[in-house]
Amino acid sequence: MKTNFKIIALVVGMFLINITINAQVNSEKKTTVLPSDVSSGFTYDFDKTISLITERITNPAKSNADVQVFLDQPDFPVLAKGKTIDAAYKDELRKWMEKNPTLIINTLKPRKDIVTQY
Repeated sequence: MKTNFKIIALVVGMFLINITINAQVNSEKKTTVLPSDVSSGFTYDFDKTISLITERITNPAKSNADVQVFLDQPDFPVLAKGKTIDAAYKDELRKWMEKNPTLIINTLKPRKDIVTQY
């Protein structure tokens, strides 16, 4: 009977030691979580975007093909035939850009020179 008790105590002890070792080996590293009051998101360079759009209107090329999405929007200010890009048109374009920042950011996100994360 004493022998059985010793064997049972030894097995239980080995089991508890095994659990303790596994808990130490498999412990996860704690990751730091940003506080909820820290703002994060994306922003874009307004001047580079407006020059890219005007370049697409005046001289379409493969380098500015990604902004064609903007020109295809129904509310995009279309430049009338025979007109040039002047201050009034740039003002209309600015107003459109202010209304559609999400579209601009999502479209130009691969362009790290224009869209940056903060």
